[in-house]
Amino acid sequence: MMLVGGSLLSAIILFIIQKRMFVHYQVQTASAAFIMAMGILLNELFDRLEAVSPVISTAGCFILTASWFYIAIAVLSTVRNRKFYRSHMEAPLNIFAAGTWIASTSVVLMALHHRFPLYTKAFEVMQLLNWLLLIFYLAAAIFYMKNFRVNRFYTEAHGIILLMTVSIQSVVIANSAFFQEGWIHSIQSVLYLSGTVLYLIIFVLLLNRYVRLKNWTITEDWKNTNCIIHGAVSITGAAGILSGTITMKWAAALWVAAGLLFTAVEIIECIRAVKRVKRYGWGKGLGVYHVSQWARNFTFGMFLFFTMKLNGQLDGFLLIIHDLIVEVGPWVVGALFLIECLLFVNQAIEQYSKTSDKGLSV
Repeated sequence: MMLVGGSLLSAIILFIIQKRMFVHYQVQTASAAFIMAMGILLNELFDRLEAVSPVISTAGCFILTASWFYIAIAVLSTVRNRKFYRSHMEAPLNIFAAGTWIASTSVVLMALHHRFPLYTKAFEVMQLLNWLLLIFYLAAAIFYMKNFRVNRFYTEAHGIILLMTVSIQSVVIANSAFFQEGWIHSIQSVLYLSGTVLYLIIFVLLLNRYVRLKNWTITEDWKNTNCIIHGAVSITGAAGILSGTITMKWAAALWVAAGLLFTAVEIIECIRAVKRVKRYGWGKGLGVYHVSQWARNFTFGMFLFFTMKLNGQLDGFLLIIHDLIVEVGPWVVGALFLIECLLFVNQAIEQYSKTSDKGLSV
């Protein structure tokens, strides 16, 4: 467990350095989406990375865990400084981004469980704490959802709300690894069903927002987080398989649904990209970093993860598509992750060169 201790120490040192050198820096609520994106990639390729070089998988696990500790320390510091509400709940829809905290915790625990199976009991305790965080998060998010029909939040709804489903199903997946029996295992179906029902409700809400409301443009009002429309279906399918809640036939049907939604949403994204390039040029149209872009890395990775869990369940044309995704998918997900890292580094360099008085946005 030296890796965990070293990760914690590194996170503390990084936080101290950041506080001294970047006074106005603030970790955004959705920053943990980076951990989700990296974690799903690491968990998918764990066996392959171990076969190539254990050092690579160890380094990846170290960075993942250190990043989680750093964001946790940063969030807790806002509680200590009495800035938690202003930082993470005051802005419209920002509370929903806290779903990345639950999902990222599930991802990190799964990664650590892969590498340190002897310490499962310690990870189980962490997962129970993740349960408590999920309960508080859902209570706050549902309270905010009541505002949608009575104020302007309703017209601004986008895919970030689906992090409610993602957070629930991430806990279901982690539960399937840590709790094979007992009361938690017995309520897996209820938890899974609640996440699924929430998805359907939110999906209707988003349809209503984009179909019925006419005063929106694809370049400005279609958000990066809308890729969670298909990502939430993918994680729902994967959670159903790993928890044994649904049959493989139902899982295959969900995979087809996820694939169709993936195609539809990403076609819209391509149209949006073309329009943004025409309007702003390549640099400002596509080359600008934003924290919400990690959602795409996660959703692409989750669709690949779901696809890999369906091995042997498809035939004909669907099997061809399945095998193609399994073969090419890791390269695509890895390339997207690298591109996003480069965009962040480029933004960090630009902001640092302009002034040391402004913080970076992770």
